[in-house]
Amino acid sequence: MKAGTALFQQTVGPALKEHCVKCHGGEKTRAGLNLATRESFVQGGDSGPAVDLKQPAASLVLKLLRHEEEPNMPPKGGKLPSALLNTFTRWIELGAPYDKPLI
Repeated sequence: MKAGTALFQQTVGPALKEHCVKCHGGEKTRAGLNLATRESFVQGGDSGPAVDLKQPAASLVLKLLRHEEEPNMPPKGGKLPSALLNTFTRWIELGAPYDKPLI
């Protein structure tokens, strides 16, 4: 979990804050998905669990971020860089740990 927490602190957490939390956290939780805490992130939203900790590459959140399924995320601004998508994948493989809530 230590490596995953470091990824969260350095890259994943800031990316979630920049690209995701304004629509999926706090007062606004589109599609029932709240990314503010690990528990709510893992639980997922209206479409089911956001992550699959047994098969990380099959996680819904990754499919949406890779634009493999609709709706593409983030909805505006295009697809995230490949390096960031790879970091998200590795973070989920490491258990998707949070060091603290995003909000």
